[in-house]
Amino acid sequence: MATFTKPAAAATLSELADSAGRSLARAQEQLVRAGETGAASMMMSEVTLEIRAALTPGAGELGVEPVSLARLTAGLPQDGLSTLKLRFVATAPPAEAAARPPQRSAEAVAAEFRARAEIARLDKLLGPIQVRADYLAPQRRWLVSATDARGRLLRETLVDDTGAA
Repeated sequence: MATFTKPAAAATLSELADSAGRSLARAQEQLVRAGETGAASMMMSEVTLEIRAALTPGAGELGVEPVSLARLTAGLPQDGLSTLKLRFVATAPPAEAAARPPQRSAEAVAAEFRARAEIARLDKLLGPIQVRADYLAPQRRWLVSATDARGRLLRETLVDDTGAA
């Protein structure tokens, strides 16, 4: 009969999540480097890792024990297994947005948009409209929208920060 021996350093749940996260980050870095030198075959934006393991109570945190066939035959009940799902979502670094300040002001972009013939016509027909310009730093463009007094979207367009529509 096989006997199960607990590993000397069983991982805690946070150690497992941290280790998996670092591993996925290294894999993503390799994919990004591959894209810089040629065509990357894949990019990860979201990863779900599913693990079947035995959870053990610890000092304030759950421990995660690997499960082998020997452990199962040694008497671990099937309902003693847990399914862990760890979900990782990629995010863009915020430094990029700060590195690209707009060349024009939101007021200047909104005034230019409001001066368009179709927008002036809508303003006369529907009453005063609100024009809002939001800068999209990574694209170096402005998202300009016109809404009526009820808040309904009338027109929306992207405007280059350099002035070209």
